[in-house]
Amino acid sequence: MKITPYVDIVDHQFRYYERENRDIKLELPSLYHFSNPNKENRPRLVITKNGALAEWMNDREVCIRLKVPSAGVKKRLNLLAYADDYLDELLGNWLIEVNALSGYFNYLIY
Repeated sequence: MKITPYVDIVDHQFRYYERENRDIKLELPSLYHFSNPNKENRPRLVITKNGALAEWMNDREVCIRLKVPSAGVKKRLNLLAYADDYLDELLGNWLIEVNALSGYFNYLIY
């Protein structure tokens, strides 16, 4: 029996709120609980939207560079991690959602 999921399985979801029409750099929390300093064995990262770029910051953390859309628009993209350069073995699927806000706002820290 072959089971095909109705929707893609998402391992983690990250939601951000940013000012509209800006180029931003999002720093994701550690994707793995272990350290892999060998650069050749790191998973290959693929972003599902054009205009976004994912890169390794260190051996565990990833940053994503993208442009925030106009206010009221939600940009959704997936960050996929593959075990090899042939994109054969999927290791993880992270959903990143960026909500665009208008005007100036301050982050409140409690």
